[in-house]
Amino acid sequence: MNRSKVVWLTCLVLFVCNWALVEAYTSPEYATNPLIISQSLNQSQPHQIFRPALSQLQAKTRVPLVLPTYVPQEDYSLHVTINTAESERYELTIGATEDCSGGNYCRYGTVSGQRITSSTPSIEEEYAFLNDPQYQPSERSPEKMGRVTLVNGIKGYFIPYVCGANCDDSKMIWEQNGYRYLVGLKSEKKRTVVEMANSAIKNKP
Repeated sequence: MNRSKVVWLTCLVLFVCNWALVEAYTSPEYATNPLIISQSLNQSQPHQIFRPALSQLQAKTRVPLVLPTYVPQEDYSLHVTINTAESERYELTIGATEDCSGGNYCRYGTVSGQRITSSTPSIEEEYAFLNDPQYQPSERSPEKMGRVTLVNGIKGYFIPYVCGANCDDSKMIWEQNGYRYLVGLKSEKKRTVVEMANSAIKNKP
C-alpha cells in the first residue's frame, strides 16, 4: 500500500472515531444517565487507605464525608480504623496496624467530621488551654497556632502538636456548610497538614 493511501485511511479512522465520540456525548442517554455522567467526570477518590471504610461510614453517618486524597507516604503500610461512626459524627484513626484505636504506639494520624450544634465550642475555645501559661508540656511544636486560608478561600485553624508522655497530632480544622472537619498527623509540620486538608476540601462531593 502506498503512502498516500495510508494517510487517507488514517484520516478516515480518526474522523469516524471523533464523530462517534460527539454522538455519544451529545446523545439523550448521556444527558440523562447519572452513571454515565459520573463516570465521565472521573471524580477523585479518597486516598486508597480510606476506601475499605467507605461503605460502613456511608451506612452509619449523615455527615458528608470529606476525606483526603493526599496522605504522606511512609516506609510501612498505613491502615484506617473507624473509631466513631454515628449519625452526626465520624472519627477515623490512621495507624500502622489494622486495628489501631488511637494508641500512641500505632497512631499516625486522625480524620474526623461532625455536625456543628449550639453546644459545639468554637475552635479557639476548645484549644484555648494551649495558650494557658500554666499549661507546660514537655515539648511544643516551634510553629504557632492560628488561622490559615485553605483552598476555595476556606478559613482553617492550625493546632500545633505538643508532647507530654507522648506527642499528639498537629491538626488542621475547618468548617463547611454546618460541619466541622479535622485532619491531623502525629508531630507533623504545618505545611503537611495544610496540604492534607486542601486535598480533602478539593475532594469534597
